[in-house]
Parts: sequence; structure tokens; C-alpha cells
Amino acid sequence: MKNKKFIIFAALTMVALLGLTVFLTASAVSGAAFTTFNPWVDGLFKDVCKNSIINCNIYGSKPDVWLNGGPAANGLGPDGQYFFAVLVPGGQPNPNDGGPKNLSDDYDLYTNRTFTVTNGEVSAYSGTHDLDSGNFIDPDRKYCNKPRGCTPDGNPPLIRLYPYADTWNPGGVYILAICSLADGYPVEPRDCKYDAFKVKEGQLTASLYLWGMKFEDLYADGSKDPGDPGLAGWDIHIYGTGFLGEPIDVTVQTGVGGFWEYQKDYTYKSSTVLVSANLTVCEYLKPGWTQSFPVPSCYSLTIPPASMAEVPDLDFGNWQPVDVTACKERDKDGVPGGDSTPVAGWMVSLTKEGAVVDTQPTGENGCYTWTGLTPGFSYDVHEEEKPGWMALGPVDVVFDKAKSGESFSHTFYNTPLEGCTPGFWQGGNDFGTAGGKWLWNEDNDPNWAASGGQGTNPYKWDDSFCGFFGCSESGTMWYYVNPDMWSVNDDFHKAARSLTAAYLNASWGMGYAYTTTELKAMWTEAYTNGTLLALHTELDAANNAYYRSTEYGPYCPISASGY
Repeated sequence: MKNKKFIIFAALTMVALLGLTVFLTASAVSGAAFTTFNPWVDGLFKDVCKNSIINCNIYGSKPDVWLNGGPAANGLGPDGQYFFAVLVPGGQPNPNDGGPKNLSDDYDLYTNRTFTVTNGEVSAYSGTHDLDSGNFIDPDRKYCNKPRGCTPDGNPPLIRLYPYADTWNPGGVYILAICSLADGYPVEPRDCKYDAFKVKEGQLTASLYLWGMKFEDLYADGSKDPGDPGLAGWDIHIYGTGFLGEPIDVTVQTGVGGFWEYQKDYTYKSSTVLVSANLTVCEYLKPGWTQSFPVPSCYSLTIPPASMAEVPDLDFGNWQPVDVTACKERDKDGVPGGDSTPVAGWMVSLTKEGAVVDTQPTGENGCYTWTGLTPGFSYDVHEEEKPGWMALGPVDVVFDKAKSGESFSHTFYNTPLEGCTPGFWQGGNDFGTAGGKWLWNEDNDPNWAASGGQGTNPYKWDDSFCGFFGCSESGTMWYYVNPDMWSVNDDFHKAARSLTAAYLNASWGMGYAYTTTELKAMWTEAYTNGTLLALHTELDAANNAYYRSTEYGPYCPISASGY
């Protein structure tokens, strides 16, 4: 018996006990056909079997009747393909679809009722009728405490006969036909075995049960992956018609772990004909989320009536967009993340899986944020490299593969490649021997003219320089560099001194942080707004921060403390 215990059989001889007359021809099929009930799926014995537990042939409802596919001792032969049908008794039985007494073909074709017999037992069935092992010895399969509360386990040999139409036999009698397909279809009555059973008039029950899970699709790949968490508090909308053709329009909510369920129970008389439920199941999408599963976005279901019509795994997946921020800061103390200020207008780029997808300037806060990005990809940010600036870290930063709703951010720190001090441009603090440059063209340096100098006269400066200051009556750059010539050591002269060195740094092609055009705008703004001391501080830092070992050094910068 293959570790199965079948406790209820009704043999063909019960036809006589029921007072029935069925004309059957000699059969080419050996063995016998039986019906049984299944308490581990349908409920307590007295609810489903209305006479003897040993010899049950009177059932509480049409769904309670199962085809008994074993044991082998009374099994069908020969092995091969068979189908079953439920018939109205009386006269020569015709088990083929379309016959006037065939009650099964109201709901499905014989092909949906075809099964395999091996060694006299049902060994396989792949149609839509319930399939169950009937195995109550398994310790993990407890006896059902509520009617129709357990799901069939999908293993042979028991097959539920339902759905089938009502018999018009006045005693409520039905005939089970099990027919061999060895000679093909249609079959002759001799190709079948028959068994009679009776359904007691009264109330029948059926249940519609739907369930699924709402999950966050972390990588937006449209599938439920390990680690994708459930989402509680989402509304699931179920609408359409039920087993009685009645309208259904309900909303259920996901609970802990994202699981949701819906069950509707029916109680009806045997004369009532149930119909397939036609339902649509959708989710109510929350703002800021994108649905990735299923495709299309709703389930369309046609569910044949059954004592427990279960549709599992009605899952919904969603994701939230990702955002990536790139910021730019100017370092002031040589320590990334230390004393720094935002830099606006610096170009930063976003890449997706290594390919640049967008480039934008930083805003007034020194940052730019890309929003609405799809998770499941690796993003990175890149900063432009400007002449005269040095990055204090990588210019490309790759983030981890983005998950739903994540935010990524990176700040790039840069410092200007600074120029030479006013002391250097005065010739050095020991008048030239320390390696500084004089302000006049004693060496016929072509950069002298590029800086605005005329000839070899250090006191002669053209309008390209004096335009920065509105040169005083002396008309010389020396006036602004040499504190000994100042009448007052005020903010104007401090700023002018720093700006003079900055102007030379920029105009002599040193890769300085500011262009002469930018310096002119900085001077104009500071002079207009009275922020000359702040300008001096900024330019003093730009003229002193880094040792320069180029053609302008190696002694640049040189302290101007002697002046």
C-alpha cells in the first residue's frame, strides 16, 4: 500500500444495496472502481460520510467524493492512461463527453480528467481537479479541525471528482466511470469500470482562498529574490464575480512580512450550480514607488469552484528611486573634511555601470543631486580636473550596487595650486640672492610685457594693470607691493599687495587658481562692497600654500616678512 492507508471504499456491489439498476457490459478493464472520502482535506468523518466509515457510499456533498486510485490489490488493469466521468444512472452508460447523462462535461473535457495508472494504482494526474495522497500517517500532516481547511498535497492516488452537475436521479444517486484509453477515444462502455454513490440532500460548502506577498524589489529586477523584504500596510484590491456570479469588490491590507489573504466561504444547496469566479487582483500604488511585478500590473483569474479553491503566490513587487549627490569643497587647511568652503559651478558627472549619463555644475551649496535613478545598477561620480587645482583624493568614486530607496553622496576636496608671494616678486627678501624676480624686465623676460610691464622701468605700468586699481598718481605697481611706500597700512594696501602677486602669478602662466579676468572681478566686488581685508586673506592663502619647484622656484614662495 506504499505507506498509505485508505479507510473508506464503496464497491460496485453497493449498487444493489442502494436499490439501483445499472446495465453494464462485460469489461475489458480488470480490477474495480471505488469512491472514498478524505477527512484530512474535507473535515470530520461525520460531516462528509453519512453512513459507514468502513463502507462509505453516501456523502454529505458533491465535493466530498474522491476517486480512490488504490490499493494495488484491487487495482485497475492494464497500466496506462484512464479518464473518469460522473454519470446519471440508468440504461446503457455513455462516459464520453457530450452524452446526455455525463455530468462532468458541464465543467471540463475528459482530457482534464485523464490520469495514469501504474501497478494498479493512480500514479500521476496533472489536471485542475484536487489531487491528494490521503496519507494521515505523516506526523507533519495533522488531522483537519475545520471543514475544508487543509490544502490537498498534490500527490496521488486520490482525485476529487468535483466539479460535476447535479443528478436528476430522485434518490440523489451518481455513477463514477473510470475508462481506459488504451484503444483511444471515444471509449465503449466495456472499456470502463463503474461505481455508484449517493449524495445526501442538504447544505454544501465551498471556499475561495487567495493569498500573496507584497515585497520591496531591492534591485528592481522584477522578481522576488532572497533578501527582498515584505512590505506591511499596502492595500490589495480584489474585484469581479464569485462562485454564485455575485459581485466582489473588497480591499485587504498586507500585514507582517508583507503577506495578505482573502477568503470567501459559500454554503449552498446541491441544486445550486456554481460558476467559475472571475477576479482581478491589483495593488494600490503608493506615491514615490514603481511597480516591477507582476507584468501586467494586475492578476486576471478564472477560478473553477471547489471545496477549497486556492490561488497562491499572488505577489506584488515595488521599488523606490535612488539619488546620488556629488559635492565640491575648497580645502583651506590641507585636511579633507576640515576647514573648507563650497565651490559652485564645478562640473561633476554621474556614470551608470561605467558610462557617463549626465554632467552638471555644482550649485551655490557646492552640490548637485541626481534623483529618480533606478536601483540595481552601480553608479559613480566624477569631478572635472581644472588647471591650477589639485585634488585631495580620487576624482572618481564608485558606489555599491544601488538598492531601492538608497542615497549616495561624495564630497570632492580640492585646493588651488598656489602661486608666488609678493616677496618673491620683489626679488626676494635679500634683494635677489634668494631667487626672487624683480618687477622690471632686467632679463628681457617676455612675460614682463604679458604682465603689463613697459620696457625696463619698474615704475611704468600700462592700463592692463592699472585698470585693476585705478592707479594712484604714482602710476606704479611698486607702490602696491612695497609697504614702505604706503602712507597708511590699511586694508586697501593689504589687498592690493596680495592682488599684485596674484596678478603676476596668473599672467605668467603658472597654472594659478584664478585667471586675470576672475581677479579683476574679485577686486571690483571687494572694492565696491568694502570687503578688501577678506580679499587679502583669500589671495594671501592662494599665494603661499604650496612650495613650487618650477622655473619660478625652488625658493617660491619666499616670505615677505622683511617688507
